[in-house]
Amino acid sequence: MLLLATRCSGDALYLLGYVLHREGKAAESLETYTKAAQLRTPIGDDLKIVGLNYVLLNDYPDAIKWLEKAVETEPKNKEAWYFLGRAYYTKSRLPEARKAFLTVLESDPRDAKAENNLGLILESEAQPDAAMDAYRKAIQWQEQSQHPSEQPYLNLGSLLMEQSQVGAAVALLQKAVELAPKDAICRLKLGTAYLRLGKLADAQRDLEKAVQFAPDDPAAHYQLGKLYKEMKALDRAKKEFDRTAELQSRAASPQPQ
Repeated sequence: MLLLATRCSGDALYLLGYVLHREGKAAESLETYTKAAQLRTPIGDDLKIVGLNYVLLNDYPDAIKWLEKAVETEPKNKEAWYFLGRAYYTKSRLPEARKAFLTVLESDPRDAKAENNLGLILESEAQPDAAMDAYRKAIQWQEQSQHPSEQPYLNLGSLLMEQSQVGAAVALLQKAVELAPKDAICRLKLGTAYLRLGKLADAQRDLEKAVQFAPDDPAAHYQLGKLYKEMKALDRAKKEFDRTAELQSRAASPQPQ
């Protein structure tokens, strides 16, 4: 009976730790998982959440440490491998990220998120054609999903813009905005595409939304400044360029520890 009660107490603490993680309370969640581990040995999913708490805390070395423990404990834990790949990618550990995403695809050969992230790696390695193929596969594979991601549309559209195929990028970026209407990056990319095509009214709508959703993003203010300059609204353009310079200067300044 005592063993059963101890296990139930451990399970309850792990559940509480998960709830705290979902609420974005990473430090409190970690404290709870530490207490839970004294009552029951963590399984792979528990270790995965510990790792993701460290991601929330922007502590990627510890995030990788615990996500590696998660896949060591449960080698077939697809989600743990995916998040480990994301952590590796964030730290520019591209060979390890590739291995993690390929492991996901071994488990699920049509995993759209893993394929999309392989596209990011290929793009980082200056292989645009292979990256675009990966993004297109990800888009195709998620077509039947009830909750498709905007990311492969955004990534493919952005890459097409870099390849000077702005016209082809617009429909993809429109789809990204449709799926994530409050995402500042999607709005910024679509607004920039419209600006390059001379569609100033459309560009104004999306670039002003981008600044609204991400007021501290210098890139959004810069593109909006370019738009206002094109529209001959020079006072508004100057205001956006000044804000761009201010944000860039702030980002370049040493931050207090």
